[in-house]
Amino acid sequence: MLLVTLFVASPCNAQLSLDAELDRAAARYAPAATPAPEKVDALVAEAAEHYRAKRIDDAVAALDRAAGVAFAAEATGKAFELSLTAAEMLRKAGSAAEAAERFHQAALSNTRDPRAAQAHATAIEVLGATLDGAPAERLDQYAKLLDQHLSIWPESAAANTVRWRRVELVARRGQWDALLAAVRSVGPDDPHFDRSRELLVSAYAGLLVEDRSPKRFDAARDELQPLIFVDPRAWPAEWSPLQREAALVLARAAVDQHAEGLEYGKRLLVHALDDPPPPEPAWRRRAATLLVVAMLAGGEMTEADDWLRSVYKGKSAEREQLLITTLNHLRTDPGVGAGADRLLRSLGALEGEVRQDAQSAAALVAAGRDNEALQLYKQLAAERPDDRGVQIEYAKLLGSSTDAKDREASLGRWRLIESRSEAGSDGWFEARLQRLRLLIATGKRNDAKKLLALTRLLAPTLGGDERRAEFEQIAQQLEQASQ
Repeated sequence: MLLVTLFVASPCNAQLSLDAELDRAAARYAPAATPAPEKVDALVAEAAEHYRAKRIDDAVAALDRAAGVAFAAEATGKAFELSLTAAEMLRKAGSAAEAAERFHQAALSNTRDPRAAQAHATAIEVLGATLDGAPAERLDQYAKLLDQHLSIWPESAAANTVRWRRVELVARRGQWDALLAAVRSVGPDDPHFDRSRELLVSAYAGLLVEDRSPKRFDAARDELQPLIFVDPRAWPAEWSPLQREAALVLARAAVDQHAEGLEYGKRLLVHALDDPPPPEPAWRRRAATLLVVAMLAGGEMTEADDWLRSVYKGKSAEREQLLITTLNHLRTDPGVGAGADRLLRSLGALEGEVRQDAQSAAALVAAGRDNEALQLYKQLAAERPDDRGVQIEYAKLLGSSTDAKDREASLGRWRLIESRSEAGSDGWFEARLQRLRLLIATGKRNDAKKLLALTRLLAPTLGGDERRAEFEQIAQQLEQASQ
């Protein structure tokens, strides 16, 4: 594998130097027509027998031995061919990562072979099919393959496809500014133009979550609105999936501008939802959920209820619960887009689409499924003892229960949270306040008085003006109860 050593050892050499090294290395290989020894045929026959018996590892091992014999006899073309056969065998067997590495190494072992560039492109294709949910290390490996191909075979038949794969990788990594720059340069004559418009929308979807400023929204509107309004004077007669996705991204950003963009966002959503042809169900649910939250933010309760009914056919009491919960969240967190995400997860929770995470647990609470949420929070709290957010939400949910055992468990949970908080910090005072409220709620007023007195002694500031007011309110409750 001389070429591998040369390429890896000096990645920063000038192209001329690299070409010279490749030429010298290529001189070691005999023409592809050099006949292979008879032993090679015997090993190939052995590999075929193993393959028919579904002994894939044995078949690949036999092919490796055959390739080694051919290479030693200077039948390098045959060795290359056998290496590709072994790689393809692993690919078909589902060992994608190993197959990709074999295609990769085969290509680098003889870069001057006419089939090398295609073998390397196949390595890229095979590895690319494994990227969903892959760790960052595999994405880095994939990126290196892409760069390597364009360095060694910049004029190959696959080079343009490899260049586009680079763009797709930027999108997969969520590098939105870089993606925006890449897709802006794609012209209408490029075979990837349609896909580039989809990625333009994706780039702004990511950027608008990171930056909700009016400036960013204006930039998005300048680039995405022309995708929707082909005729600037009229709404689309027939909405395409791309137009609908662009409208959803723009509407989400618009409603997060609050009063300034609320009406604009709602108009976009209503037209995209109602105009022909009927939208895909998954898109419709996302858009209608955002519209529900936008209408709640604008005080249109009846209209919001109508749209929620259109995407959720469950009990009216469950819809009412979701609307009230969403409205309460909007009063404390005015992010309409975040509210839509929360409502969408709650709808999923009502219909059984629950993942084992804190967001799903919160969705169950919002949907009024406290018992299911308690079970999930109990599991999460045990799995994540240092996750303060999970511990707090679990303690709150236990404390809101009417069951005496749950309330006792909540007291214990708040004591644990307090013990893991820095004394005198805001988190410490929050936990102490929650303990006091629970003691009063469970009729343990004497315990509450003792805890309050101890708190005044240990932390006379009571956490500042806002926290002090909360403590004083508790003191008044205790005083009134004792009269």
